[in-house]
Amino acid sequence: MAKVTPKLEQRKDPKTGQLRRNDVLIILDVVFNAKRLWVQTGVKTDRVNWDCKNNRIKSSVIDSVESNAIIQNKAREVEKIILDAQLNNTELSVAYIRNSLNKIKISINKSFHEFYEEYLRNLEMKCAKNTLKKHRTSRDLLNQFSKYSKIRIQFEVIDTEFYQKYVDFLLNQMKHSNVTIAKYTQTFKQFLNYCSVRGYNKNMVYKTFTFSAREPEIIALKKEEIIAIKNLNLEYNKALDQVRDCMLFLCLTGLRYSDAYNLKRSNVADGFLKYVSIKTKTPSSIPLNPSALKIIAKYSNTLSDKLLPFISNQKMNGHLKEIGMLAELDREVIKVKYYGSERREFPRKLYEVLTTHIGRKSFISYLFNQGMDSELIRSLSNHKSISSFARYNKIEPSFQMSQLVEKLDL
Repeated sequence: MAKVTPKLEQRKDPKTGQLRRNDVLIILDVVFNAKRLWVQTGVKTDRVNWDCKNNRIKSSVIDSVESNAIIQNKAREVEKIILDAQLNNTELSVAYIRNSLNKIKISINKSFHEFYEEYLRNLEMKCAKNTLKKHRTSRDLLNQFSKYSKIRIQFEVIDTEFYQKYVDFLLNQMKHSNVTIAKYTQTFKQFLNYCSVRGYNKNMVYKTFTFSAREPEIIALKKEEIIAIKNLNLEYNKALDQVRDCMLFLCLTGLRYSDAYNLKRSNVADGFLKYVSIKTKTPSSIPLNPSALKIIAKYSNTLSDKLLPFISNQKMNGHLKEIGMLAELDREVIKVKYYGSERREFPRKLYEVLTTHIGRKSFISYLFNQGMDSELIRSLSNHKSISSFARYNKIEPSFQMSQLVEKLDL
């Protein structure tokens, strides 16, 4: 098994015959298949500033974060070369690793735009369609910012001032809300992380960039609103009838639209829905209640192998607004957005904002308000991020009252 360990070079000072004390090179000690080679990182430090236990520059040293990041990125380059060779059954040798490192150095002659295209090609192999679309939009925004600001984007120019100008551009020129700005600054940092790990980028200032935004309030259907949709007579309109059934299925299972759209009949076995989430790439198995099984049975005799007749998200959302009107979902909801420090309210009728994602939100919110254990709900909803899942834990006042009476009935 290969091991890559940052160490101080043990070269002695020719004048004193003692180990060098100042400006000592940091190297990578690479051990694999009973062989060893040393790889230079290009970073130097005084011996007194080296943390021998953790193999890194001490955190108290100025610029230690940036220097340690460069060392770590170089180590990852070597580890990736070794791992790729093992996966491709390539014979590992000292010459192979050194030649591979030299190829990486040569590739650094690419432009910023070419690096981004490489990054997007890499994402195509492992990301969901919507995730890839988000990163492409992030690239396009950076290109627009470059034209607007007349800044030729290179890794070297990405500093705090550059970042602030980019945020100002997204806010004042593109008119994006804080949530949208947070999304695209985060995707920008993810791209820079990719480049840093591969040694393309040595400028670590971006790691200090932050942008916080308040997440929007969760809009979910209440039980009586779901029943109103269920009780609609839509036999006269097959398209609306099918969209209604698909929406109810989302409310009953908490599935993401992308996962529900791709379900096949083979995904159902012994009363369970078994699938691999498109977004999280994780396998899931959730029980199907009688109402969900009834919807599945309704479409069991169709020629298609699709489990349910889901159509495109855009078309389905359009039909849902019509269904919401027919079900008289007139409850007023307020969508709040922040633009910089400015808070804006957008009053809407519930049917006006009815989308497929509200089905998933309704499932999670309803279970919270029934007092179900949060970890059990998360296992059903397949949330990877605890912070995004926690947003759903908004208990309705009526449930708070019933629980208070029950628990404090002294």
